Amino acid sequence: MIPQVDQRKAMMLVLLDLSAAFGTIDQDCLLHRLQKQFGIKGVALKWLASYMSERSQAVQINPTAVSSSTCLQFGVPQGSILGPVLFTLHTAPLSDIIKAHGMAFHL
Repeated sequence: MIPQVDQRKAMMLVLLDLSAAFGTIDQDCLLHRLQKQFGIKGVALKWLASYMSERSQAVQINPTAVSSSTCLQFGVPQGSILGPVLFTLHTAPLSDIIKAHGMAFHL
């Protein structure tokens, strides 16, 4: 960014709140992107689809107070090794979009 400052070019700071990002990913969109953009297919794609499907969550306050289970249709598993990797692959097109508009960026 220093060269842009030296050349007196306009700069912009964009801050994104990613606090709930892992839970908002559309799984179908992610699987499509993995196949089309990254070439993941066959058994590997089926395994990832299975890994993200049929997940549920419930809230437990104490040993006797447990909510009913809810099926999760969005998001990637949090606390897993693959969660951050899948999120990064899902957001990969952001850099292409920024470049397409002729802007320099730093993540």
